[in-house]
Amino acid sequence: MARSNESDGVMRNHLAAGTEVKGDISTQGDIRIDGKVEGSITSKGKLVVGNTGVIEGEVNCVTGNVSGLSLIHISEP
Repeated sequence: MARSNESDGVMRNHLAAGTEVKGDISTQGDIRIDGKVEGSITSKGKLVVGNTGVIEGEVNCVTGNVSGLSLIHISEP
């Protein structure tokens, strides 16, 4: 699930459309959500919520871009 891009050394995670997670997610890198998360997300990097992404919970991230439907509370870690 996580990939390291050797050119910049940043860890990237992706939750694909059609995937649902119930529980909390914590990552040291960036994360993109195109599926559904019911729980909190903590990212030491960037959070991107795609058009099909749904988050029901609290989000802590350094930067973010939200395009999808989200019922979230966003704060810095």
